[in-house]
Amino acid sequence: MKPCSTSDYCPHNRVARRRARDHRWLSIRGKRISERDQSAAKAQLVTLVENVHLVDVSLDLVNDAARLAEQEALRGDDAVHLATALFVGASVLSSADTALCDAADRQGMHIANPLDD
Repeated sequence: MKPCSTSDYCPHNRVARRRARDHRWLSIRGKRISERDQSAAKAQLVTLVENVHLVDVSLDLVNDAARLAEQEALRGDDAVHLATALFVGASVLSSADTALCDAADRQGMHIANPLDD
């Protein structure tokens, strides 16, 4: 299952957008990606960002994330990811992080883990 197609509503927060961009640049700098592949990755990132609804990280969202981090034993960025999904009323959470998927499942969400068969 693809997490987001062009017809899907894909909420994400601005922290995640920055993280994706940073990861791409670290891959280039660390020579883990060729210049040609870098251009393709950049085009894919642009397409992805065009299909994502960005949610500002408000104080309410931070408080919700802090509660989830403690309640579900999540890392901060994972708690923000889950809090964002719950904030917008998403029914599906997509992640390859098992702890995050388990927490989302306990919160009543459907899970789309790309590593599952």
